[in-house]
Amino acid sequence: YCLYYLGRLQDAISLGFKLIISCTNTEDRKCALDTANILLNDKSIKYNEIMYIKVKTAYADIIFSTDNKDKGCAIYTNLLPIIMKNTNMLSAQYVCDYLHKTANAQIQLAYYKSAITTLKHLEQYPNITPKYQFIVKNRYGVIYTSTGDFKRSCKYLMDSVKTAQYMNSSFWESTSYSDIALLYFYNYKIRNHKERSNYVANFLQQAISLYSENASTPAYRMIEMEWHKAVLALIKGDYDKALFFSTCCIDKSKEKNQLYGEVRGYNLMALAYLFMNNFHDMLNTLLECLHLCEIRQFSSGIFR
Repeated sequence: YCLYYLGRLQDAISLGFKLIISCTNTEDRKCALDTANILLNDKSIKYNEIMYIKVKTAYADIIFSTDNKDKGCAIYTNLLPIIMKNTNMLSAQYVCDYLHKTANAQIQLAYYKSAITTLKHLEQYPNITPKYQFIVKNRYGVIYTSTGDFKRSCKYLMDSVKTAQYMNSSFWESTSYSDIALLYFYNYKIRNHKERSNYVANFLQQAISLYSENASTPAYRMIEMEWHKAVLALIKGDYDKALFFSTCCIDKSKEKNQLYGEVRGYNLMALAYLFMNNFHDMLNTLLECLHLCEIRQFSSGIFR
């Protein structure tokens, strides 16, 4: 504040950006947002285009993860042409990380054409590391699962497994097995229900097994594991256990402010109630989830 009101804008921007990152890392969302708003509301920040990009991207991170997914995704997407114009002024790690986050945001909100465009930028970025080669293949696979192109999805996801194995990364290999399980979960073209359920269960078991090898993993992955356990219980017809793990998924999502995981937990809980012929609780669960999505302005969560 002092630097800003003394007219030392560049110093204020530099210190403010560090403060945003620090507050985000300590989950002090209010401090991070207040600082970002002060900097972004001053038009002169745009004269320092690189710092503007970094502050705006950090702002999008906060908004998307904790406040408003639609708005956060829009900020990410609007930054794309500015960032791609300035790639020579930004580190490869920064650009690739931004493209990864943007594609993920677009996929969560079902903006699949936009996500493909973003992934093409990442795919064509010079000398991308094996990690981002993995991200490209895996995210393409997730998109094609969502759009019903299961054959193409399977190819990309299997390729992503090979890349994860090449990196010797049990975390990313576990991620791919999770996504392959979901490919079979959603693949209505497999008419044999038992065969389809076996595929889902086998790949989820592999994902959970590999996940347990990681000493520390991101919060979103911990939440996904609870969701996986709920799906496995559902497949096995153990609906009480499915409700238990769905509740764990919801509770951990609330604790970590992970709206996407919370919505998935509610949807799976409603499915368990459906199989139990408990239509009253199923409807109430879906209505609670709908209300949550409306408040948090998560449009794709509403139609899911």
